[in-house]
Amino acid sequence: MTTLSYYQHQDHTAPVAVVRYTIIGDDNRPLDVQQIRYENNPVEVSELQQDITAAVESGIDICILTYKDLKEFKELDAYLESIGYYSTNTNNLNG
Repeated sequence: MTTLSYYQHQDHTAPVAVVRYTIIGDDNRPLDVQQIRYENNPVEVSELQQDITAAVESGIDICILTYKDLKEFKELDAYLESIGYYSTNTNNLNG
């Protein structure tokens, strides 16, 4: 099961997002961690949404740090809605 953590900050001079992807082994220990910085341009925002979707589908844990509201990533938002993420999430991502 994938854990998706989302943190929003106020620094609009920062990259649009920094995302940490963590693969957890059967023993619940990290096997691999990658951190990717996405700049605020259409190509990288698209890559961000595709990478997060692929990570969710692969069972990789995701930690997102961004100044944007999660709902502003339209493709990712639609995907998370389609898999019931918002209805099963115990944290209030809407504010």
